[in-house]
Amino acid sequence: MRILHLPVAFGRQAWGLSQAEKRAGHSGKVVVYEDTPYRLNADEILFNTGDGVLKQEFKRWKFFLSNLFKYDVFHFHFGQKFFVLFPRPVKQGDSAAQAALRLTYWVYSSVVGKFDIFLLRLLGKKIFMTYHGDDIRQGDRSRERYEFSIAQEVGPDYYDSYTDNRKRRMGEYYRRVCDQVYVVSPDLLAMAPVGAKLIHYTGVHPNEWTLVPTSEKSKITIAHAPTHRLAKGTRFIENAVAALKARGLDFDFVTIENLPNDQARKIYEKADVIVDQLLAGWYGVFAIELMAMGKPVIAYIRDEDLAQEPKEFQRDFPIIRASPKSIESVLEDVICGATNLRERGLQSRKFVECWYDPDQIAATVVGDYKS
Repeated sequence: MRILHLPVAFGRQAWGLSQAEKRAGHSGKVVVYEDTPYRLNADEILFNTGDGVLKQEFKRWKFFLSNLFKYDVFHFHFGQKFFVLFPRPVKQGDSAAQAALRLTYWVYSSVVGKFDIFLLRLLGKKIFMTYHGDDIRQGDRSRERYEFSIAQEVGPDYYDSYTDNRKRRMGEYYRRVCDQVYVVSPDLLAMAPVGAKLIHYTGVHPNEWTLVPTSEKSKITIAHAPTHRLAKGTRFIENAVAALKARGLDFDFVTIENLPNDQARKIYEKADVIVDQLLAGWYGVFAIELMAMGKPVIAYIRDEDLAQEPKEFQRDFPIIRASPKSIESVLEDVICGATNLRERGLQSRKFVECWYDPDQIAATVVGDYKS
């Protein structure tokens, strides 16, 4: 089959899936619209820095029309597709010119926003959507359902009523028009449209990560690498670290921010345990990378989400679980040796090899393409 992944490649999910599909004998590529400060894995970036709205739309139309007949499967990511759907018509703080441009784009999108899916379905193409996280996670539902969540810590500009409602409208739309909607972690099933299917991350290939197991030593190093301090629950971690040091516990704590990947990786290799996050309820690509290195990971995991995984997955699950309430006691146990970190790290590596093999995951997805 000929498979096109687009138009977002955060977390390398699209790239990992595409590469595995190629190893299985299929052809395809990953195309993203815009570059980001993070290193993206993609075959092509459509928009150049500095492209205005008109130039972007010209490129979008050209890309759409020139690829209609090149591919059998169109696999979209991050709740986006060829054309923008339900853009924000107004935004507080816009100048008159910005408001006029935003309203014009909203009218334009209302006319063409669903044309791409309509034409793909008319041509009999297979259509799939994968949700990755905040592209479907909603602030209002998070606050209603959970004791701890990202929505309870971040500011009002992170989630708002417009984006929450837009995600639900888009989810319902994709439920109707896609052959299958996926989510990459079980915590997203509660937010996703009915019928969404869980597939695991494909962005980490275990063979690309050298095993650097935790060494046995008396003074351990705890590391934390927040990409967004509020969303990761960094304040709870730092408060717990300060309280433990005030009580005289001897350990090192390092926060890794704004470092190139190669420098950050050297710090990860020396760390004995990594604290991922305390609010999202699951873990992402970063935690999987560290587990592939043989590092034990601490994260907040909700019981109801873990219960949606297979029994064997739950049996093998190596994450050291903590919440904003329990993080101090969990870190104390780790520091005092109640957890065998080396053994837990080696268990973590085996867990990634078993449950995050991109080729096995891609085989399941390709089966859905064919069905």
